[in-house]
Amino acid sequence: MKILTFNDNVASQNSYLIIEKEEAIVIDPGFNGESIQNTMERLHLLLKACVLTHGHFDHIRDIKILLEKNSFPVYIHELEKLFLSDSSLNYSSAFGSHFSLKKNAEVITFKHLEELVFNQIKLMVHHTPGHTRGSSCFQVGRNLFTGDTLFSDGFGRTDLASGSSKLIYQSLKYIYSHFSNDTTCYSGHGTPEKLSIIKQKNTI
Repeated sequence: MKILTFNDNVASQNSYLIIEKEEAIVIDPGFNGESIQNTMERLHLLLKACVLTHGHFDHIRDIKILLEKNSFPVYIHELEKLFLSDSSLNYSSAFGSHFSLKKNAEVITFKHLEELVFNQIKLMVHHTPGHTRGSSCFQVGRNLFTGDTLFSDGFGRTDLASGSSKLIYQSLKYIYSHFSNDTTCYSGHGTPEKLSIIKQKNTI
């Protein structure tokens, strides 16, 4: 398995391509759609799915770019589905835009501790609300994709729609207690970091 990171965008948002042989899934395509598409074409990859940690505009915008040349389902937590069609929830209006996924797009919702299987690529869902009500992390082996729940030097803001400081505190405690210190955390912004180091920087 190989993990590629894309973050050449104005929001400094990270997108991830998880590759196994000739297949891939994308986590949070965000503002990196063109780079992701170019990489998939160069490596001759088949995109199996798009999996979202949450529904904010800087993490979902370029789903549309990827759908122009690929056919794949979009996975999001059941509490977050409305973010894909509501500009006030997904915060696209703050970027001077309006994001709504086309009605014919295939959207599949998931729940806490559900396993998502794409042939050889397997993700375990961990619901970690706080940044938004449906924010989720994805465990792939000893890797954890944390979205905007947890960063290498902090955690996500809670002052936007459906955010909760109480819930994000509970989610951080969940992550700290459920994953080993050698887990590598891949966040929605910033650099990857071992959980042991993050715990030293971010005490709760």
